[in-house]
Order: sequence, then structure tokens, then C-alpha cells
Amino acid sequence: MILIILPVIILCVFSFVEFLFPYQERLRIQVYRLAFFISYFIVAIKYCYGPDIALYIPLFENVETPNFILKNGTQFKDFEIGYVMLCSIAKYIGCSYWFFSFLITTLYFYTIAKLLKRIEKYKTFALFLIVLFDCNMLFFQFRETVAVSFFILSFLAYSDKKYFKYIILTILAIFTHKSAVFACLLTFFAFNINQLRATKRNYIVILICLLLFAFISIKDVILGIISYLPLDETTVKSIEFHIQVERRQQTIFFVYFFAIYCLYYYGLSQKKDSFSVPVLIFFLIVVLFYQNWYLLSRFRSYFMPIVIVYVIKELDNQINKNKLYKQLLVVTLYAFCFFFCRGIIKSYQKSESKILKSTTIFSLTEKTEEEIKEASMQKASVFWKYDNSNLVVDEKKER
Repeated sequence: MILIILPVIILCVFSFVEFLFPYQERLRIQVYRLAFFISYFIVAIKYCYGPDIALYIPLFENVETPNFILKNGTQFKDFEIGYVMLCSIAKYIGCSYWFFSFLITTLYFYTIAKLLKRIEKYKTFALFLIVLFDCNMLFFQFRETVAVSFFILSFLAYSDKKYFKYIILTILAIFTHKSAVFACLLTFFAFNINQLRATKRNYIVILICLLLFAFISIKDVILGIISYLPLDETTVKSIEFHIQVERRQQTIFFVYFFAIYCLYYYGLSQKKDSFSVPVLIFFLIVVLFYQNWYLLSRFRSYFMPIVIVYVIKELDNQINKNKLYKQLLVVTLYAFCFFFCRGIIKSYQKSESKILKSTTIFSLTEKTEEEIKEASMQKASVFWKYDNSNLVVDEKKER
């Protein structure tokens, strides 16, 4: 069983209920609660799962005490100090590696639950889309999961005019993952620029840019810019690695296209709110970096849950216009889910490591903790040696 696509498939099935029974509010609420619990449970039970454990497990097992880090710093210079401190505190109070990952999953789903309170309908569909677009992060990328959680909570705090809370959560996000710096700066810019509005004209410009940058790469421009920025060597190497992987033909193109077109066609309110301008800027970043999907995947996780909630809320309010384009967007999203799951299955079949094979907390009934960890670390080693390099080569061939 491939654990990573299991919640996607289950949520996909549950989400149909909202479209089949749109006026059964009690049923929709019950289905959402059940779907939320099931998806949370599946993600939470992962155990030594995924390729990133090659970095995370040695860090957790060898991290210094909180007091030592505060006085002397840490030997793990490749990790953000905020995440290292979280690991240190968790280990200091007696958490196991699995329980630490469980706490991270709980933080993320708590964040998503708070975000989904901003919409009244299609919560299960929204949850399905969030898990679909962020399942890699949920299962593999602990640091970014924590940073994204803090970022979204900070976004909601600003929306509720809780500015001190916004500042604290923004700082926590930045100290947990470097990528949060760019997301927080863009959001701060969006919150404070008075001239920018989410107008029909701006969305049609973005749509034209999407069609343009689907054929034009800005990789060389980006590499030229970062050479002049005061970034540390690790950050520069990370950006260069991510920016090298490009792809013109992507299934998600149609998702972007119909989402942007719907926001244009349905003539959304020009009243500025805390969601509209950040969403507009998100789509601008998406079209500029469209071909650089690997780099964009890091940035997208911060905004995608917010974008999903905003688009659903705004389109649901537009009841007097032709529903055709909304329907096309929904069909496109389900089609994207199909191709995504098929791609995961094909990737698993071709992989040397079989890294996606399920490993859960219940595996302890058959093997010891050390046996599971040793087998999982071996698979992670094979992945980084063979599968990851093959992935980059394959993506370059598809250009």
C-alpha cells in the first residue's frame, strides 16, 4: 500500500457528497468531520516514512539539549535554529521521534481546521484539495510543515487584527524554515500596499502572463539576481538546485488556468480584504516561476491552503452567473487528482528504493523499532543515491 495517496483517494470520494447533496447541511458537516479525522489519522500514523528521514532521524537522535544550544549553538548548521530547538525541546521532555512527528501533524491539521472555519460550504472539498497539493509536505517535510503552520496562523492573526500574535508567529515561521522568509515578506507587502487590488484587469494580465511564461524560462534571470543578494552559501546552493529543474508541460497548468479565469470571469468584489491581494500575488508568482516547478513547490505550500479557501468562498458567492467555468474548474481538479495518483503509482513502480511503501506505527506489531528504522534508513539512502537523481534527469528530459 502506498500511504501517501491513501488520504487523497479517501477525501476525493468523500468530497463528492458535497456536490451530490448540496442542501443537506447536517450530512455535509458529518462527512467533513469524518473525512477530517480519517485524513488526520492516516498522516499521523506514519512511522519512519519517506526519504527525508535520512536527515531528520540523525538530527533528532543527536541534537543537543536546549540549554547547550542557547549557550553554545548547535553542530547542525544545515538546519534552521528554530527547528533544531523544537527537536531539542521535544527530545528533552521525553518525546520519541514518532511522537514528535505526530505533534507536527497535529499542529498542521489544527491550523487547517482554523482556516476552514472561514468557509461555510465545501469544506470537505477544500480539505481534499489541500491534502492533494500538500501531501508530499505532510508526509515527508517536517520543517516546512511546521513553518507553513506558523505562517498560516500568522496570516489568520493578521486577518483578525491580532498584530502581536501575527509578529510572534511570523518570527517562529522564519526561524523554522528559510523559505518562510520569502512567504512572510510577500505577505507583509500584500498587507500594506494600498494601490493593489484584485481586479478583473489584474487577473486577465496574470492569465496572459501564464500563457507567456509557459514557453519562456526565467531561470537565468533568477540565477543572476541571487548572485547579488546577501544570502549564505547553503541558501544559494539550495535555490540553484531547485531552479535547475524545469518542465514546460505540466498537468497543473489547466488548474492554474481555470482558477485564474474563474476569478476574472465572475467579477469578484474589488473591496480589499486580507485574502484578496495575497492570493493575487500568489498567482503572479506562480505564472512567473511556472516552469520552475521544483522551486515553486516549496513556495506554493505556504499559500495554497489560503488560495483554496479564498477561491471556494468567492466562487460560492457568485450565484447569478453561468456556472460552466466553475464546473470546468472542479472537473479539472478531479482530473488532476487522477493524474497525480497515477504518477505516484508509476513512480513507486519504477523506484529502486520503494520509499513510498507504507510504514506506520502499527508496523511495531511485526518488527522492533530498530528494525523498522534500519530498513527505512536504508530505503532513504537508496532513494537519494538513485531515485532522486533519476527524477531530476527525467524532468530535464521532459522539457
